[in-house]
Amino acid sequence: TYLSAILVSGGSASPSPEYAEGRWTPTLGGDASDPTCTYVISDGYYVKNGSSVYVTGAIKCSALSGGSGQVIVKGLPFNVKDLFADTAVEASGSVGYFAGLSNFKTNLGIWAYNDSTNLLMTSYESSHGQAPNLDVSDISNDFQVRFSITYITDE
Repeated sequence: TYLSAILVSGGSASPSPEYAEGRWTPTLGGDASDPTCTYVISDGYYVKNGSSVYVTGAIKCSALSGGSGQVIVKGLPFNVKDLFADTAVEASGSVGYFAGLSNFKTNLGIWAYNDSTNLLMTSYESSHGQAPNLDVSDISNDFQVRFSITYITDE
């Protein structure tokens, strides 16, 4: 059964208290240590309908330095619900555009990480086969990414 996000009261429609939308600020991180990034773009938009959250975002960095480990997008507006105890991945999204990777990469992806406000980035490098993650060392000063994902929240 589908539940609508609109409540009708007295003949007028109003948004459900379970519905929210707005802006959020994604930031770039690493799972071992965060890089320092001068943001040219750090903008996101979300729509929450009940426990379902759709986010889209864009990050563009200049003067990027430091950091290590898997690339993480931090700052989701709502926590990712821990649905499956045996895996860290609760949802997969898509990357619409990316640039500024030091080695050629294809199939860049983004995953919602359980019980966190983080997204993990993954990639496939043609010269090395499937890579389990996109490492901070693979991104350069002109790194940019645009992405979207839908996940379930426990908030």
